[in-house]
Amino acid sequence: ILLVQYDQEKHGFFAGLDVGTGKERWKTERAFGASWASPTLIRKEGGNEAILSADPMVVSYDPGTGKELWRVECLKGGEVAPSPVFSDGVIFAACDYVAVVAIDAKKHAVLWKNDELICGVSTPLVTEGKLFGGLADGGMFCMDAKTGKELWFADTDEGFYASPLLVGDKVYLLDRTGVMHIFAASKEFKPIAQRALGEESVCTPAMFGGSIYCRGAKHLFRIGS
Repeated sequence: ILLVQYDQEKHGFFAGLDVGTGKERWKTERAFGASWASPTLIRKEGGNEAILSADPMVVSYDPGTGKELWRVECLKGGEVAPSPVFSDGVIFAACDYVAVVAIDAKKHAVLWKNDELICGVSTPLVTEGKLFGGLADGGMFCMDAKTGKELWFADTDEGFYASPLLVGDKVYLLDRTGVMHIFAASKEFKPIAQRALGEESVCTPAMFGGSIYCRGAKHLFRIGS
């Protein structure tokens, strides 16, 4: 099944399409605000769930039927861009000018909110108890994934639309001017390198076969080791 999230001011829906034929298997209406996020499929005890974020809710659905399983109101006040992230039994969702929110995936309750460090456009990265993100108007941060407390913040001249990537023990985060910020995936800020594409970029890079692929404003770049 291909999962499609289509949120807008009117006539929003969540649909499951047959990947072989494109025919609709099920369709669930959604009356939420606009969202640019993609569904996140999580595997947990009791079965799979599809997690969707939009103003003002994080909602869980059965990906096989489209039936709503639960919802938590926690993102009221803006258009959602980051996709939800799941790690160690916790769902992390964000909305610019609102908050980064942690939700217990079993109890369906908010564990914490941080309304100061918000990855408003890019999807956060969660690894080994740490949440990394980039602010849309400039700055990179790391917070404790269990508490939401800031571990470090690093100023940058430009903001981030692309999402951070974990490669080994390093985080790669591309800013809007096309500068790649590389730093250690640690509780202390340890910068490693900066490299510039030479043109603007708002797309999340992809890693494959020892190379990194970056989409700039005019070119597609392949950068090898």
